[in-house]
Amino acid sequence: LEEDIKNHLDVELMSLSEVRDDAVRREQFELFVRSHVQEEQEYATVSIRELPFIEDLSIRLKELGSTLQFEIWEKHKSDEFGGTLSKPTKEEQDQMYAFMDMQVQYKTLIKRIDTTTR
Repeated sequence: LEEDIKNHLDVELMSLSEVRDDAVRREQFELFVRSHVQEEQEYATVSIRELPFIEDLSIRLKELGSTLQFEIWEKHKSDEFGGTLSKPTKEEQDQMYAFMDMQVQYKTLIKRIDTTTR
């Protein structure tokens, strides 16, 4: 992934993961994906799944979601003396959920777009 593309996706995905209203986030995510797909389809002769944006988005969704989950786990795991595990905050839980939700939405959205463009 080119660094500027990676940074652009990271900024967009982190911003979307902070939207607490599921319906609003899903709508914004769909608009984000559809606009990029439409832009790339103008010049591409490959299937939706082979578009560079779709491949990059898949990678960044997985990597950012995993990194976020790991960082939250590290922050709340027990200390070396056997201290108790603290619970992630509501905001942290919501952000982790948002990434999982976007990953599921991504898969269903790509499938839906792919079948309508054939």
